[in-house]
Amino acid sequence: MNDIYTTIEKIIKTQAKEEGLVLKKAVLDSVAKTPKRQLHAYGSKKVQIGKRKPTQTYVVGCMLNKKTIGFYSMAVYAFPKKFDLSPEMKKTLKGKSCFQIKELDKKTEKELEKIVAKSIALFKKEGWV
Repeated sequence: MNDIYTTIEKIIKTQAKEEGLVLKKAVLDSVAKTPKRQLHAYGSKKVQIGKRKPTQTYVVGCMLNKKTIGFYSMAVYAFPKKFDLSPEMKKTLKGKSCFQIKELDKKTEKELEKIVAKSIALFKKEGWV
């Protein structure tokens, strides 16, 4: 699992740094008592979405779990019709924005790269990052 996590973390780090996103090793305002290896990318500016208080927008992230790597994309949640996910990737989607990755082949790796890039692009277009 560590190798898979490291690969996904590298995808996020590379694209987030290129786009000026803020990387954090924990979720903002998290009250989790058990720290897990994780990385999350946020927009660099605070924005107000709906009636919520202005805050940095969560874009993508990953978390090392016992049997899977959690990969999260808020753009998949916010704009589901903008993503053409492969059948294999759809099988890993649990809920609306969380993918539970157990294996990582080159095809899945490329698809994750596209999801991260598209997530950032969509949120940029909205002015959220």
